[in-house]
Amino acid sequence: MKFDLAGSNAYSQSFEELSRVSSNEGKDEVVYYKAKGYLIVYRVSRGINNDTENQTEIPLSALPWIIQSITSDFWNENIPKTQHTTQSSFDNENIVLCRSMNAGAFAEKGFKIYNKSRTSHIMSSRPQAFQITDNQVKSILIPINDSLLKV
Repeated sequence: MKFDLAGSNAYSQSFEELSRVSSNEGKDEVVYYKAKGYLIVYRVSRGINNDTENQTEIPLSALPWIIQSITSDFWNENIPKTQHTTQSSFDNENIVLCRSMNAGAFAEKGFKIYNKSRTSHIMSSRPQAFQITDNQVKSILIPINDSLLKV
């Protein structure tokens, strides 16, 4: 399934908003949605003349694996220190998780999560991807996963 950019179309596409985070004095915003078996991570950066929108679509079936990989493998160092990437397939989509040392700002640790099976909405020659800091994993991604597991 291909999704349009969420933006103002989120309601018409039956997206359920899970979380919303603003930064950079409200100029940047990330909204997490659930829609038709996917976690949609929609990001907008508001510019002077134009806004830049992008989104990443991850199968919901991949979310427990992402959380498990981050909390058990990367944070608890259950993988070799030289390994910075892990990947797996969910619903025929290749999800790649990469450790990042500059996820939110310089020297802020986190992760870059790719869906190699879907092309970017900005540049079709690149896969969909988003970055998330360790703190955002704790405050956003883990609670989203926990709430979806309760359903």
